[in-house]
Amino acid sequence: MNYTVFSAHTKGESHKKEGMDCEDYSEHYSDPEGRFAIGVICDGHSDAKCFRSAVGAKLGCDSLIQVMRAWMESFLGEKYSDPMAEIQAKKEEILQRIRMAFVQTWNYKVLEHIRNHPITKEELSKLDTPANRTAMRLYSEGKYLQHIYGATMLAVVGCDDFHIAMQIGDGVIIKVEKGGFYSIPVEDDDKDAAAEGPESMCDSDLLSRKKAFRISVNPGCPQALFVTSDGIGDMAYTWMLWESICTFQTGLMQKQNNNELQQGLMELNEAQNTFLMNFVDYYAVHGTNADDCCFSGFYDPHIPVSQVRLSEEELQNLYKSMEEGYQLREEKYRKSQALLQENLQKVQLQIDSLKSEINNLKKRGAELESKLNAAKDESNYYQEMLENNKQNSENDKKQLQYNQAYLKAHYETGTTIPI
Repeated sequence: MNYTVFSAHTKGESHKKEGMDCEDYSEHYSDPEGRFAIGVICDGHSDAKCFRSAVGAKLGCDSLIQVMRAWMESFLGEKYSDPMAEIQAKKEEILQRIRMAFVQTWNYKVLEHIRNHPITKEELSKLDTPANRTAMRLYSEGKYLQHIYGATMLAVVGCDDFHIAMQIGDGVIIKVEKGGFYSIPVEDDDKDAAAEGPESMCDSDLLSRKKAFRISVNPGCPQALFVTSDGIGDMAYTWMLWESICTFQTGLMQKQNNNELQQGLMELNEAQNTFLMNFVDYYAVHGTNADDCCFSGFYDPHIPVSQVRLSEEELQNLYKSMEEGYQLREEKYRKSQALLQENLQKVQLQIDSLKSEINNLKKRGAELESKLNAAKDESNYYQEMLENNKQNSENDKKQLQYNQAYLKAHYETGTTIPI
């Protein structure tokens, strides 16, 4: 098996702005004897309660490589005449053993990390919010500590006789077959990720819930197998992702060295690594959420990359999806129009009511202004009367003084004061 294997991860622009660590991680492994290849990614949850997701993601990649390397070496070492038939004969038993080995290995590494790096007061203090105090109390009591390291995991393993796809949580596994046919080799999880969050390596139902830890095994090895986090995989339509992956693989092929191919080099050269990082960096900035990005996988460098071809079923599904999308947008438009019309009528009624109220206030204002003017006139009248009364009072006072003087003079002299 002469495939080129790679992996890359980088911090998203949103995490840079928020001062967060890169919580995605990726690894790959190529068997020195060229028998098999492994690509794996883990995506941390970006959740305050999972404050060691970055460590959990790295431990997840380490665990997957450790488990699958050991299993592949052991299984291929048996040199079965028909390896795929051997797997099919004991498929459920084999897959469950792989699940158990991975879960146990990751949990062991997590608990070992906690023993060597106990939770600090500073880490717990960041959970002192109404939404996270329950988690803070449980962690302080030493309970559910694996949740601190929560992350998703996607991996692909391939050899000449079969290939394996493994997934816990969200993200996309991409299978590329000759002729440009793309597909997703694992079934969807039936968990409501939008309401409950994606499945995680820290969840307790990985070995009990049917679709919690999804694994598929298929014969042969396709032209390429890739795993990507939702930082790259979240696109409006699946075919857009196919086109993006096709462009990426074409770019890698254009930068490969024929001499290196003849030597059986299974790693990317310097130019290809630069191209890989540019690809991942682009989505870390321009992706749907500018999230952390991780990407890994392997491909056959000897097979030319074909343009993306959709099967008749995929074309029908795409047409149906677009038609349903159009109908949903039309329905949304009609509801929006009806709501806007309803709101417009409500606002118009409010305007009419306010206008009527304004007119009533104007009438009331005119009435009050008329009463005010009448009150002013009455006030002026009484003011004038007061002035007249004051003048009359002063005249009466003068007349009194005169009369008193007259009487006094008449009394004292018996004379008459001329009037």
